[in-house]
Amino acid sequence: MQEASESFVNGVDWSNSAEPTSHCWFHYSCETSSTSRLCACILCKNRKSTSDLPLIQCATCLLIVHATHLSELEESTTNNHHKIPPCRPSFVDNNIADNVDMHDQHYWSHVSTLSTPCTYCKRKSSDGLVCMWCSRSYHRQCWENIKDNEENSKCDYGKFSNIIVRPQWLRRVDDSPFGFRAQMPAYVEINDTSLTPVIFFINKLSGGQKGQEIYRMLVRILNPRQVFFLENDSTITRALNIYASLTNTRICICGGDGTVGWVLSHLVDT
Repeated sequence: MQEASESFVNGVDWSNSAEPTSHCWFHYSCETSSTSRLCACILCKNRKSTSDLPLIQCATCLLIVHATHLSELEESTTNNHHKIPPCRPSFVDNNIADNVDMHDQHYWSHVSTLSTPCTYCKRKSSDGLVCMWCSRSYHRQCWENIKDNEENSKCDYGKFSNIIVRPQWLRRVDDSPFGFRAQMPAYVEINDTSLTPVIFFINKLSGGQKGQEIYRMLVRILNPRQVFFLENDSTITRALNIYASLTNTRICICGGDGTVGWVLSHLVDT
């Protein structure tokens, strides 16, 4: 999904300027949330939402900023790194060395109160950390006590581990017209049937037009680059070509019979 707005790309950014930690932006409405949220940009002087300064939210990490900050940072000539916190990585650049030790790491989000019990001490109260892949949560001090254990430092991607497209499986490449290619790394056994990544196609007009709600839910719990809004033929062609070389890939189509036929007709031609 990639609709141009005045100052940001709506949905997943597949452009050449996309970064591994790019956000998945959507318009944010205070009326759709039970709590008021503030802009996370460290340069912001008025962190609340106003009619002149609407907020946008990343559907993946739930970060909220004013849309105007994105265009301001693009136009700035200074180093803007970390002025808006990065999202969890969704792919890797092809020029990055394939260092196995760098992969499958927890990606922490800081929260004011743990909504689920700490994995270590089993208590919920106090602020802490939540992994945006496996959803495990820890109090800060509890994590400090165990983080040096190699078994704890590796993320297993939680209950959706078998269907998640892991960032290191998707690379930006120069020899593809679509700019990306998914492939299992060499250290994954080709006959490992425990890993069955799923590519999702969602028709936003089907099911009482619940498509966008389903889309946002999936990009929150999975890799946003494995979830596609069915907008036109090129969306299907791009997705099927990017994931054609990924072993054991499954396809899930969210829509009616017509939607299924639409995707299958392209699958036959791939």
